[in-house]
Amino acid sequence: MSKRKGNYQKKRSTTKLKMDLDLDIFKPPKMTISPNNFITKRELATQNIVPACPIVPPKLRRCHGRCAINIKPSYGQAKLLTISSSSEDLSSLYGRDLEESYFDQVFYRKFKMGEGSFGCVYKAICRDDEKLYAIKHFNSNHPKSSKYLEVENMEKLGSHRNILKLFMAWEEGENVYIKMECCQMSLAQYSKLNHNIPESQLHEILYDVIQGLSYIHLKNYIHLDVKPDNILMEKGHYKLGDFGLLYSVKMSDKIDRSSSEGDSKYLAPEILNGHYTPKADVFALGVTILELATDYVMPSNGCIWHAIRAGGVPANLSEKISSNLMSLICKMIEFEVNDRPTSSQILNCSIVISIMNKDEIAERTDYARLIAVGSASYPNILSADMRRVLNDIADSPGDMFQTPVNRTVTRKIAFSPSGDGIPRRMNPRTGSPLKDFRRSPRMKLFV
Repeated sequence: MSKRKGNYQKKRSTTKLKMDLDLDIFKPPKMTISPNNFITKRELATQNIVPACPIVPPKLRRCHGRCAINIKPSYGQAKLLTISSSSEDLSSLYGRDLEESYFDQVFYRKFKMGEGSFGCVYKAICRDDEKLYAIKHFNSNHPKSSKYLEVENMEKLGSHRNILKLFMAWEEGENVYIKMECCQMSLAQYSKLNHNIPESQLHEILYDVIQGLSYIHLKNYIHLDVKPDNILMEKGHYKLGDFGLLYSVKMSDKIDRSSSEGDSKYLAPEILNGHYTPKADVFALGVTILELATDYVMPSNGCIWHAIRAGGVPANLSEKISSNLMSLICKMIEFEVNDRPTSSQILNCSIVISIMNKDEIAERTDYARLIAVGSASYPNILSADMRRVLNDIADSPGDMFQTPVNRTVTRKIAFSPSGDGIPRRMNPRTGSPLKDFRRSPRMKLFV
């Protein structure tokens, strides 16, 4: 009799957990914040306002009397960096006697995808298999220990469909390179182009990222840097990247991580007290979904920053998303660690289960491809690097436009290879741009 009672209580507690995550829609949030306290990303784009740059850690600010911009990289013989036998070897095309670096000898059609205090990320084609890869290049003035640490962290995590895949890493002189899986764009880039992300896409983002976090947490690691910049899009699926701050829960010696806590916009409050738990990643993901749902720029400090940590959400959040998703976000950004769900518990909520069932029936929508096609109609407001990223996603940028005129002639236009963003008429025979062409206000986009 007691055994039956125990099973009943266990089943009842599981049902209560599911109700807390999904069906607690009548409980209002602890606090509502007026939308006037936020600024949207659309307003930032139209006003041409650049947010303040985050404070660079002292280690990265020191240049020892040299300028970090025009430093000529020092090259030597390439050495493979690996702690496992599963990674690739150096290419047979590499000639050690040549003056060119391994990167220049083995890869071609390189262009910069992003840049940060660590260095640059390039998209390039490997001559060995003619496939596209992302190459992360650490600057020579970046601390050497952090270069090796990210390679070691990625190899420790192993392979998962929602985690960026590592192929190999090599060192050449004072430079370290990581060859990784190449994705279309990050959620940070995507959210600057699409200011009205549908809730169905938010469910897919939540499902994929929480699967990656659950895998990381099961291996007793914490990501500590979950944010839109580190969530990458690839044909309708989403992957976690940037494991430079990966933290082991089983570490016996708790090192001082005050200089590498992650982005303050998505920082869990307990991290400031040195209390590292996997639920800090759940908090960061909750703030990320909140940002994508509202299109608001999350504060990095101030009273609104503290209000969000106290359980506050924008007052108009219920107008943008459903009550179920709103209730789950409020649970994920709870101030108390014990009140937040774990990543494995979120996997059992109805929102995640519905996406799981949907994936078995139909393929996902490639939102990055759609936004790349649509953004070509306003190229002048995009940076040169963003235009290259979008043009690479789109199959044929020159065929994306038609200019309705009074006659029955449809004129196609294209952009100059110089990357100036000025549309030009296209020669129907050669397909090359001709004279300067002023874009008509009646120009429409067709897919």
